[in-house]
Amino acid sequence: MQAKTLSEKLNYKKGLAYSFLNLGLYQANVGDHKTALVMYNKSLDISRKCNFHYVEHRALAGCGSNIRDLNGDYKSARMYFNLALKDTSTDKDYKLMSDVLDKIGNMHRDQGVYDSASICHLRALELAEKLKDSSMIARIMINLGMEESALGNKTKELEYYTESLEIATKIGNKMVAAYALLDIGCVWMARNENKKAIDYFLKALALAKELNYKSFQASLYIHLGLTYYSAK
Repeated sequence: MQAKTLSEKLNYKKGLAYSFLNLGLYQANVGDHKTALVMYNKSLDISRKCNFHYVEHRALAGCGSNIRDLNGDYKSARMYFNLALKDTSTDKDYKLMSDVLDKIGNMHRDQGVYDSASICHLRALELAEKLKDSSMIARIMINLGMEESALGNKTKELEYYTESLEIATKIGNKMVAAYALLDIGCVWMARNENKKAIDYFLKALALAKELNYKSFQASLYIHLGLTYYSAK
């Protein structure tokens, strides 16, 4: 907020565009998608007028994500994502390209179009590997595992989750590691390997507590309860 106030005083348009972009990200992370969308649109408006393409592309992606999360408007979200992809392809902004492709893949998966989801995620993974972005690689592998699960490829599903966990653990990304542990636990739970499932759920819960991620903790307690019940 201080950066925004200072930018306004100095009439520093680029700084103001960045400030609104960061405010949008913050509001999205705390779940206020309506306010986040307002911030992203302000950032988009300023960056377009001043030709700040780097900020503009990220504002477009932010608008797409929050329109989707706010009211499930996949059509409008895809329009924003396509605009961001078009511009990032021209500028070779591979990091944002990977992130946007990951988001489009998630939308395809939500709509049950798993083949298209995998195509997007594999392309996103290719770009993330090109950038050597380990956090992004680990996150995308979880998404690919979810698609393999939906397509019935259980062995490949577990391979993706396990590799994601290894990468996330190595670089200290506790959030991605916790999700990978949850997904591996779900694989063992589906196979009635309750002891293994509980072990992974408890490890995920420990990380969720470290991160003070309350909603994720609640989800893990539900999974643990169901697994303990099945084990009786």
